[in-house]
Amino acid sequence: MKMAKKLVAVLLAGVLALSVLTACSGSAGPLTKDNVTDYIIDYYKANGYQAEEEQSMESAAQAVLAYVNSQIGKSEYNGMALREAFSAIIENADENTRKGWMSSVTPKEGYFYCVSCASVNETYRTDLFNQGKTALIAAVLASDQCGIRSYIWEQAPERWPSDAGVCVIEGVIGGKECMVSMLRIPSRVVAHYPNKGDDNASGDPSSDATTE
Repeated sequence: MKMAKKLVAVLLAGVLALSVLTACSGSAGPLTKDNVTDYIIDYYKANGYQAEEEQSMESAAQAVLAYVNSQIGKSEYNGMALREAFSAIIENADENTRKGWMSSVTPKEGYFYCVSCASVNETYRTDLFNQGKTALIAAVLASDQCGIRSYIWEQAPERWPSDAGVCVIEGVIGGKECMVSMLRIPSRVVAHYPNKGDDNASGDPSSDATTE
């Protein structure tokens, strides 16, 4: 997960820079799920990933959205910001629920799947964010992802995967219009790195390994 967080930090920095450019040029494009999807794909491509839209994840993203709406009214989520409530609901879902979300997806070994959401009808205090809203929403959807399914390599592969899948849907959560993203991102989580020291429980001296 540390690798994913590092990637998110790089993506976010790029998004903020792009927000400045698009705000100045007025060329950010309308706030649509297709434009947001293209932004996220381009951010990944700029970091060397072979990213593409993956519509096969749409049903899974819709299942996540429906589940979040079934839970958002519970007292334990009262007063939470949209993203905070979304993350808490995903984290509190049990394994069977998560499997149900992913039942329409054929998981690819070597990847982890994650979701995020963003409110789309906010008015911001700065012209920079108002004019660069498409890039800003893409930044939010590409960051702070909640993991649904992760793959742990038994041994480091000869060649790491470098492709990513992106799916964005529109919807409503708790009365707020939003977008929800589902991403398929290469996993660097390895249970054991041969000859790197068995005293490390993960076998990964970089401590990036996790069993999440």
